[in-house]
Amino acid sequence: MLNLTAAVTRNPRFEPLIDGTITSKILNLQFVVTTPPELFYRNLKYDEFDVFEMSLSELAISQERGEGTRWQWSALPVFPAKAFLWFGLYVNSEAGIRGIQDLRGKRVGVPDYAMTAALWFRSFLWELHGIRPQDISWHVGRTKQFSHGALVGLDQHPPTGVALRWLTEEETFDRMLDRGELDAAYSIAPRHDPKLQTFGNIDRYGGTPIAGNPRLRKLFDDGGHQLVIEYFRKTGSFRPTTPLRFKSVCSTSIPGLLWSYSSSSKKPNTQLTKGRNGGAQLIFISTATTRQTRPLSSATILFPMASKKIKRCWSFSSATPTKRA
Repeated sequence: MLNLTAAVTRNPRFEPLIDGTITSKILNLQFVVTTPPELFYRNLKYDEFDVFEMSLSELAISQERGEGTRWQWSALPVFPAKAFLWFGLYVNSEAGIRGIQDLRGKRVGVPDYAMTAALWFRSFLWELHGIRPQDISWHVGRTKQFSHGALVGLDQHPPTGVALRWLTEEETFDRMLDRGELDAAYSIAPRHDPKLQTFGNIDRYGGTPIAGNPRLRKLFDDGGHQLVIEYFRKTGSFRPTTPLRFKSVCSTSIPGLLWSYSSSSKKPNTQLTKGRNGGAQLIFISTATTRQTRPLSSATILFPMASKKIKRCWSFSSATPTKRA
């Protein structure tokens, strides 16, 4: 029996493995369940797990910037998370922002510039409105101590022409947005279960009232549905968020892992059934399951990103994008 440590986020797609509904005759997985920002931080900082979920964009950066034995990982075309977190974007009511087309020249806050959600955010801005990363003043919500971007060196070597400013320990998105020091930001309030966190201060909240605050307004009344439709029609693609990765030293074990878990289950549809019931495949946060796949086909939603696409998207995020077709 091979023992491996697997680190994942809370997601119904993993529940059958964690609760033992699906088991293996040759592998014993010891699970660590935590939050996305903490898991990706631990992956980059300590590289402590054998099999783990990882940010797609930070995956690409790690392959580009890793040296020696650092970040020697291999990827699986499995994407447990697909939600567009930046659709929770809030704007200051006095900033004159009616849509993402108005973000040019604005001060915009993202938890981490390197994170996948921020990468797809920049892709939407470019593809739909020709707004380059250089056209926005970016504010990073995490302090440099816990910033994924700082761990991959963006504080020392930022993308060409891009202005990045890390918040101090005294600053938080909610307070700055409320005071008009930021024009827009997302993840301005806590989203994750604090019981799952070892490092409780990665994404910080200053206590500003959000609901009913006349100075703060959600940008997307429909949760971003129309924007996804526009993007899909323009590009013909859909963006996943987090794939699974494993250490290269485990590469000979992973095919056995996949075969073992898929063949040993007495209920082969358990993962999919639980995933559907629990909403693991959801694209839009806090909306009805029946709205998730319209008008996109499920085949399109589940299609994994090819390696060439990953490199192309990261090149776009770290330099001036190429001319659009």
